[in-house]
Amino acid sequence: MFNLGEAILALLEIVFGFWNNQVSLVFELLGQSPTGFKGGGPWGIIEGIEPLFVGIGSALVVLFFVIGFCAESVDIREEIRFEAILCLSGLPLHSGWYLITLPL
Repeated sequence: MFNLGEAILALLEIVFGFWNNQVSLVFELLGQSPTGFKGGGPWGIIEGIEPLFVGIGSALVVLFFVIGFCAESVDIREEIRFEAILCLSGLPLHSGWYLITLPL
């Protein structure tokens, strides 16, 4: 009456056959050299754009280093005070307030 065992086994054989086929294709692709894959066309493209990635990556490394160095070496709370900003502007300081004289 319930003869599903054979159908389940047949389905499992189909599924595992498909799985084994796909795994063998993956290992076949992994076993190829990059220059041998499709005549070396994709590898030639990679060799062409690799210097671009090296240049951009090097610039980003330097940029992030400088950002990290500046973040660690500058005291933001001290440098952002109103008096400190005005001192950096070069205007003369008189009793805590800056006097700006405009020419008439």
